[in-house]
Amino acid sequence: MPSATWSTAEKSTLLLWVGGLLASLLFLVHPWYDSSYGDSGLYIATARALVAGDGYTHFGVPFRAHPPGFPLLIAPLIGTLGTNFYALNFTVSLFGAAGAALLAITWRPRLGWTLAVLTATVLWTSPGYQRLCNQVMSDVPGTTLLLLCLLLERRSSQSGSRWRELALGLCIGLSAYVRMVTLLLVPAIAAARLLAQWRDPGKMEWPRFALRRIAVFAIAAGFVVLPWSIRNATTAPPAPVDQTLVYDYSTAMWHRDAADPRSPRFGAAEIASRFSGNAARISAILGGRLRTGKHGPWDPAVGVFLIACSLIVLVRRRAPPEFFLLGALILFVFYFDLRDRLLLPVYVLALPAAVEVCRDLVVRIAGPRFARVATPTALLLLLAVDFEPRRGWKTIETRHRAYLATAFAVAPELGPDARVGAGIGFHYSVYLERPVYSLYFASRRAKTLEAAEAIVDKYRLDTLLFTPLIGAEMAMLPYFRERYGNVQKAGPAYLVRVRR
Repeated sequence: MPSATWSTAEKSTLLLWVGGLLASLLFLVHPWYDSSYGDSGLYIATARALVAGDGYTHFGVPFRAHPPGFPLLIAPLIGTLGTNFYALNFTVSLFGAAGAALLAITWRPRLGWTLAVLTATVLWTSPGYQRLCNQVMSDVPGTTLLLLCLLLERRSSQSGSRWRELALGLCIGLSAYVRMVTLLLVPAIAAARLLAQWRDPGKMEWPRFALRRIAVFAIAAGFVVLPWSIRNATTAPPAPVDQTLVYDYSTAMWHRDAADPRSPRFGAAEIASRFSGNAARISAILGGRLRTGKHGPWDPAVGVFLIACSLIVLVRRRAPPEFFLLGALILFVFYFDLRDRLLLPVYVLALPAAVEVCRDLVVRIAGPRFARVATPTALLLLLAVDFEPRRGWKTIETRHRAYLATAFAVAPELGPDARVGAGIGFHYSVYLERPVYSLYFASRRAKTLEAAEAIVDKYRLDTLLFTPLIGAEMAMLPYFRERYGNVQKAGPAYLVRVRR
């Protein structure tokens, strides 16, 4: 078991290593906007609304699909520097570097300093992690805050201080405003502590245990997130929503119409039917280390191995990280729309669990001396195999410049009072720095393009924008060309004037 105390050499090495992480940001942060996810545009739009004093809204309507933590984090940047993509990517990457450092610090007692640092370095340099570090999304900051909560939980458990329990609950609650999945830490920590108390009930009487070790942090976390729940209950936007795909994620999870919480609920069998497809996707994503593109033939097996190692560590230690991972897997295996980025916290926790299990297996088979060489060597080999931190940069840059060219061509054709719509307006709003309403979601719900006419009327749109950048839009263009006939070419874009 590694020593709980830090030597002077370890402290010095930590400072040098963290300095290396920070220095690497100069080479690992790009200045382009990654438009892989529409959520990036929503985060920027809601942050702009906060800066403008319009509250947490999207096009003037109370927004609830995401909690407000990440827009609040980037709002000061947007308020001072404008929509500076390098600054935004650098900020998310800073969170990523902090997450790697927290991973090394938190898992040092389990893995030892060398393996903990190597594991964190493998994570930091992997293309999947770096891709997420250069997206204006909440996934990386949320995972970093999750690791901070786990570190605080360990310190709190060691000291038994009520103040640290309170600080833990506050940290979990505040972190949930960035990623709500962090709230799974509450049952995870409670389960770990209940099992520890059950195994050794003599340490503390049950009523005192429930009050000091469960109630304090759980109630504190609940009080922090309570205002968000009250706000959503009192300022609910009209349903169904037509400017986002989902009303909120609870609606999308349980209701047949993701945009309307009044729609019928899914049956238990329908929710259970998601299991097989999501399970296969989870194993492939984890095995591919969050890489994009086609998964390799061994990726599902590697993913199953990572999950198995996590479950082995769960049985062995019964600790909060593994209980959280189990809870997250149960959630995601029944999730309505599983994306690779959602599995970032699962991968970050599964990776050190796999290192721990492999090290212990090597120790048992070949002895500790061989394990001290073989395990770090295996990590170095994985680092060498996966090392491609700038993977996909050319594609991101090309698409970014295409959006810039579109905005440059379209902006002069729009008057200051123009009301603009598009198939999906999220990314156009980012580049044009003005509201661009979406037609696609209403058309998709009604399964007819004629439903987009209601959006044109509702928001008093006078100009519709279509480009080849979004395939669904070009399929909509013929309908509006025939309906209105007034089509203007502006660079790569087509503008349809619907009000003269």
